[in-house]
Amino acid sequence: MYLDHWQMQQRPFDCNHAPRMFVPVESAMVALTKIRYALSTSLSAISVTGPAGTGKTELIRMSLEELNHSGWKTVYVPNTNLPPERLVSLLGSFLGANTKLPPLDRLLIRLQTMLEKGVRVCLAFDEMHTVGNAETWELIRMLMNVEAHGRQALNIIIAGQSDLEQVLDVTPSVATRLTLRIRLAAFSSEETQQYILYRLKVAGCTRGLFTRQAADSIFSYSRGLPARINRICDLALLTGFGAGVEKIGPELVHEAAIELGFEQPPAAQRTATAASNPASATSVPSTAEEDILASVGFSAAATTTNPPASDPTALGDCSDDILAGL
Repeated sequence: MYLDHWQMQQRPFDCNHAPRMFVPVESAMVALTKIRYALSTSLSAISVTGPAGTGKTELIRMSLEELNHSGWKTVYVPNTNLPPERLVSLLGSFLGANTKLPPLDRLLIRLQTMLEKGVRVCLAFDEMHTVGNAETWELIRMLMNVEAHGRQALNIIIAGQSDLEQVLDVTPSVATRLTLRIRLAAFSSEETQQYILYRLKVAGCTRGLFTRQAADSIFSYSRGLPARINRICDLALLTGFGAGVEKIGPELVHEAAIELGFEQPPAAQRTATAASNPASATSVPSTAEEDILASVGFSAAATTTNPPASDPTALGDCSDDILAGL
């Protein structure tokens, strides 16, 4: 709806999991590298935890997509809080277990057969922090014990919000079988700016949109959570389009965050108040030099040294050049 106004090819903050929209900030890349390492070295079971909105699902789906391209058989279960018999039935259906044996036997035999034939299998269970059924946890434990040729060969990822850590602490039968426990955290202020910048670039943005003060306000309201950043930025762009403005300042971020029901931190309140009152805004520069994205063309030197926007390696150099040159 607002793409023509902002001169973009697609919505930059759409909450999808397209690989090209993944932003390789340091904290996300560290977590992704750990997941890739665990899978490539056949570490049989890992957990991925973190606050809601930190991008766990995106990282897991990206990892599974990579495995699919490498010939693995993967199953992603978005909501594991199901009756155990239903979960067994779903897994058996996804994996092609069609014998007349009881469902659990069918599933285990099918997995055993696939693994012995050299088929690499990864099962990913999301939202595990919601699972309070002991039978489901026992099922996970049994799956972790599946072996082929005398070694554990089934890869399992269990993911959930931070509460999952406490659940694992009281579920030693599963926790002791985890070979890696990955914990995600919210973005820093700098990573939040990089995230905004990268997403705009991938969307085809060619001019400055968000001021530095707007970025600071986004970080404050979002607490550095990617899911919140997406929602705030998307609504701010829509509101800015409706108002006919050419740049997004902290006042539009404030308006979007309040409309979304995000708690207003004191620092953000002061920024928004200053921005809406020119007489008190002397400490909030509003010049073009304060844009996060001054230009996606940058300069002749920048365009020849930086990879395309869709190249994940472009983020570090590009963002440093833009931010350092303001």
